[in-house]
Amino acid sequence: MICDADVLTALRFLPLRKRKEIETLLNIYKEVDQKLDKFKQRSDLHCLSGCGECCRKACVSCSVLEMQPLAAFLWIKGGLVPWLDRINMNDEQATCVFYSQDSLDNSWHCQIYPFRPLICRLFGFCSRENKARKNELMLCWRIKEGLEQDPPEKARHVFAQGAHAPVYYNYFMKTYAVSPDLADQSMNINLAFAKAAQLIGYYGELTGFLPMKGGE
Repeated sequence: MICDADVLTALRFLPLRKRKEIETLLNIYKEVDQKLDKFKQRSDLHCLSGCGECCRKACVSCSVLEMQPLAAFLWIKGGLVPWLDRINMNDEQATCVFYSQDSLDNSWHCQIYPFRPLICRLFGFCSRENKARKNELMLCWRIKEGLEQDPPEKARHVFAQGAHAPVYYNYFMKTYAVSPDLADQSMNINLAFAKAAQLIGYYGELTGFLPMKGGE
């Protein structure tokens, strides 16, 4: 299990401005997770066990900014290269390399869950402002399909709780404000990670901080 202390330790080699940038982003993630937890408790909605439908979708996109926390953590642990070796920089439609089989039980799941970007946190459980300027719940099709098979009152209850779901656009703008230049660089999640790793590696070399050998 990766804790906050592990992550903050991984950022110590970065220049103060870059460290503060990533810490601000991590605080936004924490706020999103807390709001999502409350919404899920109120609505009794959860991802379907073993689904991974959104993770297997071609070309999950995010910004270079959002992949910096993962890149920094892997840099200090000496774990960047194995992931970078799995990325084809010419394939803009590739599925996410981080959704893969666990070496222990062969189950498929996200291998970088604590560092997943905004779209992965909010997909299927966020809301948007509609034309009437009211929050409208955005659910994934698998959850919607399940609701159609439940009693109508349950669906009404779920959508009534939509006002409490995090608004995707609001959090997108919060992340954009952290670093507009890097937030503007949105692309396939694999390519975003590779570019973030290049940037973090530059700071690592600049400060003379060498990663651990063998991912120790």
